[in-house]
This record gives sequence, C-alpha cells and structure tokens, in this order.
Amino acid sequence: MALETVLIVEDEPDIASMLEEALSVAQFDVVIAPTRKAAIDALERQTFDIALIDLRLPDGSGLDLAREIRAASATPIVMMSGQADDIDRIVGLEMVADDYLEKPFSHRELIARFRAILRRYENDTSDSSSSAIPTTNATLTFHGFTLARAGRELCDSEGNQVELTTREFDVLWILAENQGKVLSRQEIYVSSGMGKGLADRQVDGLISRLRSKLYSGGDGPRKIRTVHGRGYILTDA
Repeated sequence: MALETVLIVEDEPDIASMLEEALSVAQFDVVIAPTRKAAIDALERQTFDIALIDLRLPDGSGLDLAREIRAASATPIVMMSGQADDIDRIVGLEMVADDYLEKPFSHRELIARFRAILRRYENDTSDSSSSAIPTTNATLTFHGFTLARAGRELCDSEGNQVELTTREFDVLWILAENQGKVLSRQEIYVSSGMGKGLADRQVDGLISRLRSKLYSGGDGPRKIRTVHGRGYILTDA
C-alpha cells in the first residue's frame, strides 16, 4: 500500500528534521520545503495527501501559501505557529486551513490530527453524501433553513444557498441534529469529526461565524445560545 504523502513547509532545519523523522516512523512519506517557493515547486512536481505549513516563512506568509493550495486543490492543510496570537489570527479567518497547532506540540498529537483529517477527507471522497457525523438523516430543518448532506448545502427559506466552510457545516449539522439540547464544546468538535484537539476558542469562533451567517438583527445569539459553563444550544423554537 502506498504511503500517504505529507508536505512540510518549515524553515527551521531542526524542527523540520524532527517532524520528518516522527512522520516517517508513522508511515508517512515526507517532503520538506523550507520556503514558500520551495513548497510551490514541490506542489508542481507532485500531489500531496496533506500539508503542514508554518505561518511565518522567510519568503512570505504561510497563510498566502495555504490560500494558493486551497484555490488549486482539495489538499488538507494544517497550519502551525509558535505564537498564540498567530493562532488567534488564523482562527479568525474563513477557514483557510483544516486544523491549527501551536508550537510546541507533541508528535503524537500531530499524527492523530493528520489521521483524523485524512479519514474525514476519505469519507467525503468515497461518498459525497456522507458526513463526518454519523447520522441517518438526509436533511435537517431549523428556523426556516434546510441543511442537506448531499452536497453539504444550507439553504434559507427562500431557497438561497448560504455558503459554509467544511467545519461550519459539520458544527451546524451536529447542533441542528440536537436542537433543544445543550452540547459542550468537546461534544461539538468530537461529534462533528474534528477530533479531541480543537481549542475551545476555535469552537467559539466557528459559532460566532455561524451566527453572523445565519441570523441578522441580533437573532443569532438567541437562536444559537451560549449556556455558560456548559456549551451551546440551537434553540428549537
């Protein structure tokens, strides 16, 4: 069986070497690119199953590179940075990446995140109507919206499509499937297939964006309500 290929974009040789060694032991085929240009060259030569990109590169922004990859392919992307403020900045964007890691992180955590992401992508590819969320429902309705697994689409009461990122869809699905029930942040990111490592503030960011996309005039906080100390609830009325 062919090994899954990983592009690591990291300019610190020691860090890149350690990552390469850990991932190779875990049966990944690793290519190292120390710069944005080297990464682009590597991407022109071959395709990758997943990419791990440092936010700060010597010849440009890792986010810009991630946007280029995202525009050209469906390659999963994990961003990493040594600064907490950088992670907050990434989370505030429209889901350029599939996951985020703040340095230092354990190699075991990285490998677990990779495998969770790759499983999710494999499921989406093998069955376009399937979701990372185990469910028998084909569609869900709430507050005049219709959420459809086929095509992973959300439409409002007038049939207009509301653009959602992959993670936004998964989080909204688990909330809609549990209307009227309080879900903790951990229940949200584990049930929606994102693993156990997603930071609470990332879930908060996703909820905030869903509120702004779904509801205007201040209805968002009332429809997707914060239950302090417990989590979030999509109201059933």
